[in-house]
Amino acid sequence: MYMLNIFSTKNLICLFAFFVIVSCSKKNSGEPEVAASVISNLVYSPNSLSLQSGVAGSSVKPSLSGTLPVSFSISSSPTNSGITIDSEGKVKVASTVAAGTYNISVTATNAAGTVKFDNAYSITVSASAIPQNLSYSPNSITISQGTAVASAAPSVTSSTSVSYSISVSPASPAISINNQGVISAASTLATGIYSVTVTATNSSGSKAFANAYTITVNSNSTASVTYTNTIQAIIQNNCGTCHINGPQVKFDSYASTKNNIDAILSRIKLAQGAAGMMPNGGTRLPQETINSVQKWKDDGLLE
Repeated sequence: MYMLNIFSTKNLICLFAFFVIVSCSKKNSGEPEVAASVISNLVYSPNSLSLQSGVAGSSVKPSLSGTLPVSFSISSSPTNSGITIDSEGKVKVASTVAAGTYNISVTATNAAGTVKFDNAYSITVSASAIPQNLSYSPNSITISQGTAVASAAPSVTSSTSVSYSISVSPASPAISINNQGVISAASTLATGIYSVTVTATNSSGSKAFANAYTITVNSNSTASVTYTNTIQAIIQNNCGTCHINGPQVKFDSYASTKNNIDAILSRIKLAQGAAGMMPNGGTRLPQETINSVQKWKDDGLLE
């Protein structure tokens, strides 16, 4: 009877120890861990970006599969330090990146490893489309002192709207330019030869066109008005729509202008709004300009 009790006690101790060991083992093991998966299916939509030189830009955040978190790095071809990638995978383009096409490869790294996605994104940076080919026709005028005058609007190549500014040599506040690029000289402009540099500006930048226009002002005491130096520009700028490019009597040459001088003078001398006033439907010419046309006749209609 005593031996039986000893055996039972030993069995109970062994069973208790086994229970403790098994219980502790289960408690320490926890749930089975899920293995991390590498990054896959990294996609940008859209997968390209077009910019003009001098403008910064950014891609969208890419979509991807795999275990997070993930870190990113990039390489570009050709290499450019102005192209980077942020912690979300957005490709950043600095405004300093030169014109060209850049193919971007993105490397994604997580706990499972590193994967490179070749040609995941492309960037095209276009050269600045600043204004080009600005010119005036004619690009010069000669007037008598006390005469106000204005150029025609310039022709210019630009894909966007253009604004204008000028510098004049020698400097004079009597010479200005408007929003259409028309250069005006007030009647107060002193005698001399003035070279006008015009700067044209659009959304891409500015370009200066040196010596784009020349204004010569002669003294009244010595200057004779001629068709080539004065009258031709007045006719082109103020009458050209109807009498050079339009259906009306042509004033498109020295001879045709000379032959119609009396009709021209009679029309430009009419009061503003009077029937038959030239320019038709426009603003009466400055009196100084009318005086120049009259002086051309008085001087003998010199060519």
